[in-house]
Amino acid sequence: MAAALHFFWLCCGLLAEGRDWLGRALAVDTEPSDQRAAALWTNAYISTLQGDFLVATAMVQECRDWALPRGAETTLAYALFIEGLLARLNDDLPRAQVLLEDALARFEAVGELTTTVIIAYAVLAGVAVFQGDSDHAIELCREGLALCERHGEQWARSYVVSALSLAEWMGGEVTQASAHARESLRSMRNFRDLFGMALQVERLAWITCTAGEGERAAVLLGAAHQIWPLFGGQSPFGSLHHLAAREACERQARHCLSDRAFQAAFGHGTELDLAQAIAYALGEKPAPSTPAPTAKTPLTKREQQVAELVAEGLSNKDIAARLVIAQRTAEGHVEHILTKLGFTKRTQLAAWATEQRETGDR
Repeated sequence: MAAALHFFWLCCGLLAEGRDWLGRALAVDTEPSDQRAAALWTNAYISTLQGDFLVATAMVQECRDWALPRGAETTLAYALFIEGLLARLNDDLPRAQVLLEDALARFEAVGELTTTVIIAYAVLAGVAVFQGDSDHAIELCREGLALCERHGEQWARSYVVSALSLAEWMGGEVTQASAHARESLRSMRNFRDLFGMALQVERLAWITCTAGEGERAAVLLGAAHQIWPLFGGQSPFGSLHHLAAREACERQARHCLSDRAFQAAFGHGTELDLAQAIAYALGEKPAPSTPAPTAKTPLTKREQQVAELVAEGLSNKDIAARLVIAQRTAEGHVEHILTKLGFTKRTQLAAWATEQRETGDR
């Protein structure tokens, strides 16, 4: 069940919770099986997005070692995709290209078409961009978009559009890149995809800076800096290509402004909650800093308990001990509550929980 929910964990911003359930299931059921293999590649996928590459590598290798001698082509294709993603984020672009092309060929051979398959097109397009082949990247994006249009797919489409914006930006098409980055971000917001939103806010910082808007770029960098930790991810996953783009953006923004003005703008970005950050990135009217009072809390009973413990100043480890749950489960609860309420900081949640308690609004 945990593996079958991979779309839910990945798409809806619940990486920590998904990884917790998958980790617990894999620890209990250690016998090799197709179900375990599916859980392995799913958990490896989540671990990769959280920047835990060593753990992800071990799991995907176990998955591949199970699938290869059994001729389990579909499972093997997923394992190859994860290995390709890991190679991409570790900046081994030639190896990433080989693995991702192999995975896509196997998916096509067995007739497998899922959101993950379409995202493989986006990842391969990113590999092409950073190898200097933006034309091939755009061609791959068009293939992925055609599949999405044919089947009415929306979530994976947002990643293909994101890859397209990257290719356009690298190719000097700044206006078109900005439009596609915003289109992607709007879709990711609809799904509450925290990873995707962090990626796009930072991408928009790069694009905006290229357009000469240093102050806006600095605010977006600050906003992205606050979003990445919400799902346990790293900014931007340690990839040298992403780090180089981010550092170039910061240098250019500082040059346009001054160190002091940059820090002020960056600091403003870190003060934005999630809803405000996305609205700012999209050029929309800012959302209020806290949700308007309602007659009923949007949290479940368990989430309300966790929120009150956050308000007491307890860490995730202490919350886990108090409620007799795993620390990762506590982290997942906090992550989900922040997302649900549109917050980016525990202090915002603590203030909200205190206000709820004081007004008796349960």
